[in-house]
Amino acid sequence: MFLRCAILSLSICATLAGQYPPALAQSTTAEDATQDANISAINKHLEATDANVLRQETALSLNAMQVAELQGEERVFFGVLGLLTSVSIIIQVKKKGV
Repeated sequence: MFLRCAILSLSICATLAGQYPPALAQSTTAEDATQDANISAINKHLEATDANVLRQETALSLNAMQVAELQGEERVFFGVLGLLTSVSIIIQVKKKGV
């Protein structure tokens, strides 16, 4: 019984003295604070970079849609121009034939 009480009291004293966790683990040092600040700065930078990449991807997607729209309009205009040219050639050939 005496031995158990001695071990228990020694464990309590060692824990409260900060030589073993959890008391030592609960205290933060200046190095820990510096590392936490560095990690926080890195996380903020990553968030800003992710937001920037998302904005650029959105802009690229919008530009790609606008280019596709212009290409479609170009095809329609050249189709109409080709049709009108073909019709005018046919009309000219028919007039000369008459």
